[in-house]
Amino acid sequence: MHIDDVSTAMKVGDVVLRQDSSNNSIKVEWLEEKNGYHIPLSVLKDNSGRVYLIVIDGVIKKIGGSQAQGGIKGTWSPYCGAMNGSPSVRTYGIPLLIKEQLDKGCKVEIWMITSEEVIAPVKGLFGEEKAKVGIDFKAIENKCKDDYKDKVGDYPEWNFQERNKPWPRWIQEGCNKLNEETSKKSKRNR
Repeated sequence: MHIDDVSTAMKVGDVVLRQDSSNNSIKVEWLEEKNGYHIPLSVLKDNSGRVYLIVIDGVIKKIGGSQAQGGIKGTWSPYCGAMNGSPSVRTYGIPLLIKEQLDKGCKVEIWMITSEEVIAPVKGLFGEEKAKVGIDFKAIENKCKDDYKDKVGDYPEWNFQERNKPWPRWIQEGCNKLNEETSKKSKRNR
């Protein structure tokens, strides 16, 4: 599915190759005001739930969601630092798939759908009151994935779990190797 078919998302960043000596191969250039773009930092750091779309040359490759602290920037921090520590196969694999596309000269973008706040009853210990609360991002994420599947016939290519597909073997093996190395180092430092 092409991103032009989506009416509810806004582009928030471009993923590019890092040019420094970091172990990590990608970084995000955020479309924030301080860089001459239109998005306030408050939107990029809003802690409300969010759905993100990874778009390669205009085609949606992954739909994900998060309520990580630090907003969409917080959501993307692990992807840009996944070659350290003990990442999950997803956190390790997505940056590698992105790097593979960037190495081919593809354009990689991040789009976001925010969770709106609504007035709803909120129960406390002694009663309830109406308050502004964010809609659960998971409901929005699931709706986006269902919409995609209804239109295309399957989930996005990089939504491996939803597609009941294994991660590419080279990603699984690389992730396992990194986690083993991290485990050995942490045992040595005790």
